[in-house]
Amino acid sequence: MSKSHNEVRNGFSLGVLIIGSLRWDRASHRKKWRRERLDQSRCKYVRAPIRYGRLSKSGLWRESYTMVFSSGLGADEYGRAIVVPCSRQAKHISNVVDEAVQLWRAETREGENRNCRVSAENGWGCVGLLSKHPLPADWRSGWKRKISEEPCYGRLNKADNEPVAAVNESGCLAIPWPESEDGSGLDVDILLATATCPTICKGRYPTPQKIAEAWNDHDGSVVYFNKNREHGIRTFEDDCIQKHLRAL
Repeated sequence: MSKSHNEVRNGFSLGVLIIGSLRWDRASHRKKWRRERLDQSRCKYVRAPIRYGRLSKSGLWRESYTMVFSSGLGADEYGRAIVVPCSRQAKHISNVVDEAVQLWRAETREGENRNCRVSAENGWGCVGLLSKHPLPADWRSGWKRKISEEPCYGRLNKADNEPVAAVNESGCLAIPWPESEDGSGLDVDILLATATCPTICKGRYPTPQKIAEAWNDHDGSVVYFNKNREHGIRTFEDDCIQKHLRAL
């Protein structure tokens, strides 16, 4: 059901769907983003189609697998992610774009986003949008206009068993609206999330063994897996991955 004219005039509430280190990484620019842009007291665990699937080639998690959205997962394979409401409501699509720009700034290594981007210049990831209700036409066109300014936006791989990539040509996340674990629903109208490009080999995602071996081969990088679990972020393959991890 669409929002009424008065409800649209009053604005949309925003939130961020978090599936990885944005939740727990202690880099100063990420701590500032969480403190200034999010209402962390209202976070909720949700079910979402997530898995480890991107082999990172740079940064702290170089040569280890990080989290991605996957449209090929069945409901029984959904993992657990976190939704955190934003501190500000959106009265105009420009407010949504600004929140997406701030999210992408948090995703960068140094906290720099001088060109106000919502995606990586080399296509490794982008901010996708998901709405509970159909958005007004001017909001949809405004978001599409923003992403059209970035040539590498949305160039994400997909596996053979996935009907679509994680983000579609309209800049929307190709996943269902998340359900909260406690069944209470989400107090947000629009979600933003970072979707990264998975590493696909012969049409498939890496096996749990291969994912674990990447962490075993690079001392310290398994922190990504352990911190996710510590903060309640889980995938359907966690137990299998755990079995292949070298004992510390």
